Amino acid sequence: MTQIDFFYREFGTDRFIHENAAIGKEIVRVVPKSKYAAADMFFSSREKRWKNLSEFQGPGEKNDSAIFFEYAERPACIPALDMRQRDKDAKYIEDYTAAEMELYLEYRAEEARSRFAESNALDGNKIPKNIFAYEISTDTDSLAVGIKAREFVPVEKPVERQTCDETEETPEIRYDIRNGKIFETIEKFDIPEEIASFALGKLLEVASLFTGKNITAQKGSSSEETLLMMDYITNIPLEPNLFPVVNDEYAAPLKFKIDRTNSRIFGDFCKKAGIKNHRMLRKSYIERPAALLTYMRVKSCGFRDVNIFNRVLSERNLYTLFDENCRRTTDQNLVFFCRKCIKARGETCTLNLLSKTTTGIYGAHTDFAFADGIAMFRAYFKKIPQFLRAEIYREGFTPTIHDALSEISYKCENENKKFTYTKKQRSLEDDIDGFSFRLPTDSSKLCDIGMKMHNCVASYTDSVLYGKCTIVYAEKKGEYRICIEICGTEAKQELAPRNGEPGDEEKNALKKWHERHGIKE
Repeated sequence: MTQIDFFYREFGTDRFIHENAAIGKEIVRVVPKSKYAAADMFFSSREKRWKNLSEFQGPGEKNDSAIFFEYAERPACIPALDMRQRDKDAKYIEDYTAAEMELYLEYRAEEARSRFAESNALDGNKIPKNIFAYEISTDTDSLAVGIKAREFVPVEKPVERQTCDETEETPEIRYDIRNGKIFETIEKFDIPEEIASFALGKLLEVASLFTGKNITAQKGSSSEETLLMMDYITNIPLEPNLFPVVNDEYAAPLKFKIDRTNSRIFGDFCKKAGIKNHRMLRKSYIERPAALLTYMRVKSCGFRDVNIFNRVLSERNLYTLFDENCRRTTDQNLVFFCRKCIKARGETCTLNLLSKTTTGIYGAHTDFAFADGIAMFRAYFKKIPQFLRAEIYREGFTPTIHDALSEISYKCENENKKFTYTKKQRSLEDDIDGFSFRLPTDSSKLCDIGMKMHNCVASYTDSVLYGKCTIVYAEKKGEYRICIEICGTEAKQELAPRNGEPGDEEKNALKKWHERHGIKE
């Protein structure tokens, strides 16, 4: 069964109105009053000529059986006019003869009219005004949705020439879900947002019929995004939740090809990916299709115990850990750590350690101590002493262990470099309210500040050496309290330990320091 929904352009606006009762109504072309039309004119299809709109006699006193739309004329193709080719001595307009002046003025008038027609061809949404309606067809038998535009081909100067091209074009786009194909004879940018949104709703209904599941999707922020979503839905398989999984970057190495009509595609994918298709996995997949990718990531980390997989899939902090740290096949830091830890302590202890790390006092897995820790563990593994490895396998990446790894990292990558400062830079050193504002003497000092304040200031060594910035630290009672980055006379960053905001005490000292040394915040 095919259902047709009709949208017609509301006269004088950029909107299209949904009204199925409009099917079969007379389409009346109107040219609004302008400097090229003395009054509002309409084209009489019976008399084949343009008439004053006030003379319209439709099949009803209120014209309820007619649809009016603004008819835009086609811009004329006017060749460029070079008067110098006619008279090489005529350098100025005052030199033209009467005949030449007449020719020139006619050209300017035609040019102005063409520009008027060109500027009037599109509505406020950049859609041709001569598209007066859209038809959306929903075929539940063929499982297809079509969007058809109805427009008249414009002509030049329709009112003066008493013509109006009768040719009607019906470009369309058809989404065939059954065959996974899209047929286009229309520019997608010629489809307004309200039409695209309505068509998306119809396509979702058809997709639900195809899959036997309730398919939902949000419209895009523009008609182009909504139509791209429709392209995506048209190629949806019988198992729609598997579609984004197969197309994920992490599953790309499998080179799994989707057979859209295969009702056993879930089992085939699990077999291809080496996934044990058990009840807990299927339950997790229904709630969260990305659980298949999580399973693959856990497996790549060296885990094999089915109980481990079940626990990861059921605990949010754990599956988030694997999903965010193994997002791509090139993300190997967590994989490297897990395999080493499993070899040293076993699967259960390794997972318990990860759970402890991700729910401990130092925050989630995105915390610097864990994210940086696993990266440094892999990069400098051969340089890490056995006693420190054993402590990592027991405790995880605590801030203390992170600092120890940072020191190893810095020693591996850098030799100690002395800093030299100008007299102006030296003047920044000061003592205010118990705070000692000082310049680091060398790169080792920067490393010490970075480790104890838990920030990345050690990476600023080259910037300080080449004068790109100045680092100032403030300490009180032997503790680093503030780390400041200065460019010129402006403070780019002023941070407390762990990149936090300075407290009130620190802010008061900073304010006085700014005023004394002319530093802008």
